[in-house]
Amino acid sequence: MKTPNVQKIAKEILKMAAKHAPGILTGAGIAGMFTAVILVRNEAPKADEVIEEESKDRDSDNPMNTFEKLKVTWKMYIPAAAMFAISSICLIGANSVNG
Repeated sequence: MKTPNVQKIAKEILKMAAKHAPGILTGAGIAGMFTAVILVRNEAPKADEVIEEESKDRDSDNPMNTFEKLKVTWKMYIPAAAMFAISSICLIGANSVNG
């Protein structure tokens, strides 16, 4: 039985990936955008709970403003923001490779 030449296989895979780079990057970008939306959707109820807890300690005359809510919950959205940024880079890269 003949053993496969790993270097030859790797070169063929890299050639194929380079040839189809725009499609691969576009697919990765779209999948990443959907993932970012799902990550935000999963964190929103937790963020609402945190905001609710923080609001309990305040007077009803002095509700939390948007900046204060963001200050309390921003860490929850880091994975979604990172995924969105990476997906954007993939989509921009697909356009650059194609153009």
